[in-house]
Amino acid sequence: MPGVPGLVKTSQDTRFHIDYDWWENNDAALRNYLLTHIQDEDVRERLAQSDEGSVVDYIHPETAEVFKSDELDRALQQAARRDDFIDPQASMVDNIFRVFLKNGNKPLTPRELEPYVNKTASVILKTIGGTKIYNGIRPVSTD
Repeated sequence: MPGVPGLVKTSQDTRFHIDYDWWENNDAALRNYLLTHIQDEDVRERLAQSDEGSVVDYIHPETAEVFKSDELDRALQQAARRDDFIDPQASMVDNIFRVFLKNGNKPLTPRELEPYVNKTASVILKTIGGTKIYNGIRPVSTD
């Protein structure tokens, strides 16, 4: 939006992603929120009781890219492979977040998110394209 620093005019073709810097800058509890996306209660409880685990190199099976990964990352990757990871009973924002967890945070437009969250692109845009940031879901910076 003209004249307002940090705001961009969004459309149904604007690409969004999880901005992990937003979590740090807002002192939000990312680890606690990520734990809510693990369906296996035993795994979620065990991870909640432990500190951040040891970090290992993870090789993406499709791209062969090497990432640093801890036990929580691996549990989320496993959860994301489940058919019920995108849950019709969950909020739209949680499901959008889960889509980005599932796809490795590849930026998507509201039009591309539509089939995953079973909402229209206009409803998605009204929710994540405004001035309020939900769970770090923001437009991709064009800087």
